[in-house]
Amino acid sequence: MGRERAARSFLAEKGLLFVTVKVLLSLLLVTQAVVLQVSPTTQESLTGGSLNITSSLVGADKGFSKAGASSGQTAGPCPGSSVAFGASPGNATNVITASDIIYHVQVNTTGSTPPSTCFTVTLVITPSDDSPTIFNAYVSTGVSVVAGQTIDCKFDIGSSIPSSPFSFKVTVT
Repeated sequence: MGRERAARSFLAEKGLLFVTVKVLLSLLLVTQAVVLQVSPTTQESLTGGSLNITSSLVGADKGFSKAGASSGQTAGPCPGSSVAFGASPGNATNVITASDIIYHVQVNTTGSTPPSTCFTVTLVITPSDDSPTIFNAYVSTGVSVVAGQTIDCKFDIGSSIPSSPFSFKVTVT
């Protein structure tokens, strides 16, 4: 009986040791099979943005994006070459180069927008360590104005966003 008890005790100890080793080896294999992938990300920040429309128009900030295709300038100084509000949405842009960064603001007429008036849409981008850069687009109303007519103003600001932090301001006068 003593031998049987000793054998059981020996097997119990070895069995516990065997199970422990097996669990540890399994954990080791699982951790070796896991692949960690680290992807660096760059965060851009800006000091502030402002949309200031002091005229009888309203505007919506559409933000920054990358230009899909190149296009020529569509809006020149008033009165002759501005983009006029109409039944179909218009586009007032400076020269846009594919893959450059563009800033997009939508300008809309209201019930109090006067007819036969020229407006200047100005974007000013000010990097924290540099002089401001100014972009203009020109929009105008015709003889009659209907509330809700839109013009998308898009400004090509170059191949990259200014170094952070920077600020931007849009005014319509």
